[in-house]
Amino acid sequence: MVKVPTVRFAPVKVPMHRRLQTACCAVGLTLPFFLMFLNFVFIFTPALWPLYIIYLVWFLCWDRGAEGSDNKRWPWLQNMALYKHFREYFPSTLVRTQELDPSKTYIFGAHPHGIIGISVWCNIVNAFSGFEELFPIKLRVATLNSNFYIPFFRDYALLHGFISCARSCLLRVLRKKTSVMIVVGGASEALDARPGVYKIILKRRKGFVKLALETGSSLVPVFCFGENDLYRQLDNPDGSMVRRLQNWGKRVLGFSMPLINGRGIINYDFGLLPHRTHLRTVVGAPIDVPLTPEPTPDQVDHYHKLYMDGLAALFEKHKENETDTIVFL
Repeated sequence: MVKVPTVRFAPVKVPMHRRLQTACCAVGLTLPFFLMFLNFVFIFTPALWPLYIIYLVWFLCWDRGAEGSDNKRWPWLQNMALYKHFREYFPSTLVRTQELDPSKTYIFGAHPHGIIGISVWCNIVNAFSGFEELFPIKLRVATLNSNFYIPFFRDYALLHGFISCARSCLLRVLRKKTSVMIVVGGASEALDARPGVYKIILKRRKGFVKLALETGSSLVPVFCFGENDLYRQLDNPDGSMVRRLQNWGKRVLGFSMPLINGRGIINYDFGLLPHRTHLRTVVGAPIDVPLTPEPTPDQVDHYHKLYMDGLAALFEKHKENETDTIVFL
């Protein structure tokens, strides 16, 4: 007998502040997709073509290379009430384990990526997280380079302080004494985002360590507890047809496509909104790295091991559920 899944609906009498949080979460998550869709509006509306052409010429010619700039951010944009309620939806907490020297530069490694990296948005990018008060440093968060070739969405990313994760862009920003944050696991890690077991793709990700050595930037491990609990996704074990299709899509498009289920605006069991889960982002102690313009593979391996050990220790010390485990891939 087939068991029909039940859907739990939200009660009619929900406090207004929770309705507002849900609405802001929905708007915050759909806004980037709306900006992408806006391109089709311009493409299929001939009357808008002149404006669209002017805009494309501007960003392809005059604003080219902006993805490697550290001064495009509009602070007032991140201070909108939308993001305050968005953050309260989960809710979110930022934890500092040690003060950072503002005269130094840092490369923060955020783990895990989760489905779409909401913890980084809530606890790092969001002005209401208190990050700038806890860590008085200039920080930019890196994202896929391809995001900066999507009209309208690129400007959304730039104005919120994002930069490209391309090596040349990261080097340029770090040499200006601006710290960067990289979600090291990337799109591949999203396919293994499930509650209970944190599968961290890190063993062969050493480029950020080499970058730290070349710029003398300290490495800072960051763990985002709760990130893997936001969605449930279809089983996709290695070797399965689903996983093979997802890997093919990642190779072609540059990003992964996990098949997910969350909650809806008026129900708790079906939809694309994330579940209300406490997002606790813990920033670990810095690992000092000497300035080494031409690091050897042994030096990279040494500091990579120190980083992995530091991340594992951070996880074990701050995890709230004793059954949670971390696995490095």
